[in-house]
Amino acid sequence: MDEDEELERGMLSISPSKQHVPSLSEAPLISPETSAEPAQLSPAQRDQSEPSPRPLAVPTRPPPQLPGYDHEVSQWTCSQQQRIWMKTELESMGLWPGSFPVRNLMKMVSLWRLPPQPELIDSISDLPSPKYFQLHPFFIWKPENDLMARLRNNYTLPCIEGCARPQVVSAGVGRPRVIVGLTGQYYLLSSRLCCKVCRKRWYADNPVWLDKLPKRFTNLLPAVLTYKKAICKSVMDELRRTGNSPTDMAKQIMEMMHLKFERAHLAYLLGCQNIMDAEAGKYDQRTITQFIRQETKPAPFGFPSSSRSDSHLRGVADGFVEMPAAFSYGVMSTPGAAAKDLRAEVLNAALDRTPDVFCVLAPSNNLTSSRTVVEAGVEFALLLSSVCEKWDEVVVVDFPPRLNVPVDVQEHLRNQYRVKAASAGVRYWSVAEQFPMNDLQLWYKDSVHLSDSDGMPILAKAFFSAAHDHLLRKVLDPVSTKMPDVSPKTRRISPKVVVKGEVRHVPRRPDPSEWTFSGCGKKERRMGLLQKAVSGKTVTEQQVDIPSVANIPVEPSETVAVNASKTS
Repeated sequence: MDEDEELERGMLSISPSKQHVPSLSEAPLISPETSAEPAQLSPAQRDQSEPSPRPLAVPTRPPPQLPGYDHEVSQWTCSQQQRIWMKTELESMGLWPGSFPVRNLMKMVSLWRLPPQPELIDSISDLPSPKYFQLHPFFIWKPENDLMARLRNNYTLPCIEGCARPQVVSAGVGRPRVIVGLTGQYYLLSSRLCCKVCRKRWYADNPVWLDKLPKRFTNLLPAVLTYKKAICKSVMDELRRTGNSPTDMAKQIMEMMHLKFERAHLAYLLGCQNIMDAEAGKYDQRTITQFIRQETKPAPFGFPSSSRSDSHLRGVADGFVEMPAAFSYGVMSTPGAAAKDLRAEVLNAALDRTPDVFCVLAPSNNLTSSRTVVEAGVEFALLLSSVCEKWDEVVVVDFPPRLNVPVDVQEHLRNQYRVKAASAGVRYWSVAEQFPMNDLQLWYKDSVHLSDSDGMPILAKAFFSAAHDHLLRKVLDPVSTKMPDVSPKTRRISPKVVVKGEVRHVPRRPDPSEWTFSGCGKKERRMGLLQKAVSGKTVTEQQVDIPSVANIPVEPSETVAVNASKTS
């Protein structure tokens, strides 16, 4: 609307002197006699005598275009509602290009801009919009603007190239930069600058240019800036005060951000409940907004298109990704958690009902949190043992691949997880082949988490397939179901049979779908069953232990082997 008004004013302000006005010599001479004749004609005769007016020719020259900044705004790394609100704030302060200047007495303004209180926004007949509950404050950094004239004083802003007589002016709207502090997330909106001498362009948050400014400029910034990253000064002060490691501080900040998100979600639900209670007549007077409004339930909270920095299952928990409707699911999402963090969540979890099958997503965060693959396997084994102690039916689903970690490292971690799952007697459901690395649409821009549109539906189907296969095996082979041993454990003596003569051992052909573990001493172990290879040797005497039926470990779809030992 503002650009249209500016264009209209530009069209109306065209000077009359630029228009062609015919001179007296070019004007036709009209005598009094001829000029009086048209006045004596009747209206019907005048319509017949005068020719119809010709349409005016459309000018081929396009109207003057005002500079637009919508392209720059579309490149901002934030939500659409955040962009609209930041643009509105800049226009109200007179900092947006083309906006009316605003006079501030004594420059008593703040460079911090706080979002409006979402509970106070009047949505008329609609339910509160969740987009107002996730707005973040931003800090304005425009050293070239008159707003910071008192700080600049008579100082001439330097050029980033070191020109002798620089002339630094604004060259655009700028860009916001995401910074995380102890109290939450905020943006640093830096202007785009240009030197008229060398025609060089840069942003006002460039570290090279900031080093050339006096200390009073950089002391005003709320964060320490680098080329790609930034750290809030409040976080640095907390690190200095507590002495925590950067990893512990990152977990603390992550927990704080998710707590703030949950509080905003609760505020949104309470706002919707307030309107619904008024429509139901809870406050002794019913409203009619329910007959005008089309929505009958609150909209999903959050922005599905935002960059993910939390769990793979967050999209399922928030309702953006639908699970197959054959089962009812319960999701336990712990953002940024490794195996030891998930183990703590499992030990403290209290479920209302016992699940038919418990699916564990292999923790891919151990790629960065663990020092070695072996250490990651030990932590995963502890997690799996804690899960198996609380629930009987457990299946492990493989973690989706990452684009920012080498493939061989991921394969080593998967093999370690398979070993630990096989040792615990838990099936491992592989999904890595379902995510081709060349299909970038499956991941977000962080190259870690799956996208809600393409990647997460594949993972949701993998969960369904793993649970369905496990329950189907349970129904078809009920003997393989793990049952708690309530009988007292007594020592059983197994009969022994002595075989004399030449015995040739024929090794069993391995199943291609079964994992085989090899170690020292030419021994092979299959799913906890020990078997010694003696093929091709003559044995004078061999003692074979035949265990009783009660001692034979039965595993689903696995062949039971006899434990053989060689004696001299």
